[in-house]
Amino acid sequence: AVNFFGPPAANRNYECEIQVKRRAFTAKNYRNYDFSISDNNVSFDKDVREGKTDEQGNATEKYAVPDLYKNIGLLQTTFYATVFDETGRPVSRSTTADIFTQSVFFGVMNDGYYYYPLNQSVSFPLIALDKSQRVLNGASARVQVIKHEYRTVLTKSGSYFRYESQKEEKLLASGIVTVSGENTKYSFVPRSPGEYELRVSVPGSNSYVSSPFYSYGSWGGDNNSFGVNNEGHIDIELDKEGYYTGESVKALFKTPFSGRMLVTLETDKVVSYQYVNVDKRSASLDLPLSADDVPNVYITATLIKPHELSDIPLTVAHGYQSVKVEAKDRKIPVEITAAASVRSHTHQKVKVKALPGSMITLSAVDNGVLQISDFETPDPYGYFYAKRALEVNGYDLYPLLLPEVRPSLSSTGGDGESDMKKRVNPMPAKRIKIVSYWSGTTQANGSGEANFEFDIPQFSGQVRLMAVAYKNENFGSKESTMTVADPIVLSSALPRFMSPGDTVTMPVTISNTSSSSASASVKIKLGGNLKTIGDEQQNISIAAGSEGRAVFQVVAPAAIGIGKVNIEVNALGERFTDETEIGIRPSAPLQKLTGAGSVMGGSNQPLSWGTMDFIPSSIDYKLVVARSPAAELSEYLSRLIYYPYGCTEQTVSIAFPQLYFGDLGNAIRGNSTYNVQKATANGNVLEAIRKIKMRQLYNGAVTLWDNEDTED
Repeated sequence: AVNFFGPPAANRNYECEIQVKRRAFTAKNYRNYDFSISDNNVSFDKDVREGKTDEQGNATEKYAVPDLYKNIGLLQTTFYATVFDETGRPVSRSTTADIFTQSVFFGVMNDGYYYYPLNQSVSFPLIALDKSQRVLNGASARVQVIKHEYRTVLTKSGSYFRYESQKEEKLLASGIVTVSGENTKYSFVPRSPGEYELRVSVPGSNSYVSSPFYSYGSWGGDNNSFGVNNEGHIDIELDKEGYYTGESVKALFKTPFSGRMLVTLETDKVVSYQYVNVDKRSASLDLPLSADDVPNVYITATLIKPHELSDIPLTVAHGYQSVKVEAKDRKIPVEITAAASVRSHTHQKVKVKALPGSMITLSAVDNGVLQISDFETPDPYGYFYAKRALEVNGYDLYPLLLPEVRPSLSSTGGDGESDMKKRVNPMPAKRIKIVSYWSGTTQANGSGEANFEFDIPQFSGQVRLMAVAYKNENFGSKESTMTVADPIVLSSALPRFMSPGDTVTMPVTISNTSSSSASASVKIKLGGNLKTIGDEQQNISIAAGSEGRAVFQVVAPAAIGIGKVNIEVNALGERFTDETEIGIRPSAPLQKLTGAGSVMGGSNQPLSWGTMDFIPSSIDYKLVVARSPAAELSEYLSRLIYYPYGCTEQTVSIAFPQLYFGDLGNAIRGNSTYNVQKATANGNVLEAIRKIKMRQLYNGAVTLWDNEDTED
């Protein structure tokens, strides 16, 4: 079933698109029957349906999931529905639902480590859940331990060499394990270095959940233990995703050959370095981390091949790996205490808690506007401690001595799916004043608390509260939501604008979100010279969880300006208001009419201003009296002289009209009063010619700006 946000409405058109998207499972066991399968996405052939809601405003669609999807894990469906209201305005919502293709789901706990020592037992906690995420007892699971071995050869591709590693799966252990409660563990002892994978599945199913891990020791390995980078680079694997200061990072180096390796820790400088002997194409190091390594430090490795007879042309290999390092005390925990649901036209108090003495700001913004602009809550901790680039340059002369593997250029790309929830309209009301509040900076008290107050205006929807705190090198942020809803919600359907003399029919939808029926008195009040046709007050009855409608006719005056439409509703013992501003703008663009004539000296000339069909309030007149019509050019001449830029195009545009400056002055005044101004104008023209000549190239062309070597 598709549940629509807000009050229900009967007989509304809607469109519903259903998609089934695969999540976290392979598609190798699928067949292309009645579904299209590509890139792990499965969609129905007929996924768009149209219809109307029933009298209660509900709509239901049913889809059958075939047996093709048995024991393949969890599928996720996304329902996307668009409802069109009485004005044709679309309101979209989406919701998701899970499809459970099996009765038991297994999980393997991730302890944050990726590889373990040799000949030591490794315990993997297992758990079994049903579709309601309840822990099961006595569930049978098939557990397998796979070791990935590699056969690596050096091949010649064109004019350069590359490594090719062919993966082989070797089954080391398999059995049925009874998973009960939260204390079931599966133990395994890795006996040789390499790459392993633990697989847990429903018996008889080809789908499984897995947990990869590495095992490494100073002995027992061979050249097939790990895969090799195709281009002969050094792969560096870490035992965890992130570390805190004071911990040590355990790094596993997988190299294309054995030899002597230089390992360094680098940021904007070389922090430390050491030499390591690489045997059987692998090595391991423990590297301590300090506060100077925040937010990340780079492990770099340079491997030199021993000077010995060999047909392999490779002489040196490099590897880089960024290590995320955090300081626990630099992230400030922030808490927001505010009402989850409030009414409009209310005064709200919000409390934010952070570190004592920290500086705090609070913002409250209409979440609909933030979704349209895809605005994320500020995260100063993530910004100031974001991953930084390696600022140490490496220089290597060794590859110049002998030919080696040439790296091939590669590119990565591709955009993730857009989160559809971010695109839907969170508030069905129209013409809402944007809620936007920012507190400024406030210092928290000794308990780490700061109090804020602001007013909620006429609004219906969701407000996002965003708090940011900092103190010295410590940062934190938090977001929370506040829903604003009244028992009576008003929606006035007006056009974006009106023109003088227009008459519009304005329906006012009154939604009763309460559990009681209501008798509503609806009254319209107009401002800005707007008029009404018919009654200014209507009485309607609205059932609980339903909506009613009052219709008014509004006439725009024969003048441009701003009109105001106020709707006042008395219902449920309360008074509710809605105010909408509407622009009254001309239906045609600006027009100018000009005329000219002459008046003899010592005589009178009456002037007649024809109003034509112009809007009276928009009419403006200008009378110019001079001995020459050229006087009207002075306004435009000043605009040309003060162009803002100095490119060649505008230099010409500035200088050219000044050629006639003296003649213009003589035509207006009839004497030599403008001789000084004429001399100045001539100087400007000569300076423009000099500038243009300085920009001329050898071929006669002129550049657009100074010091350019090509014409435009």
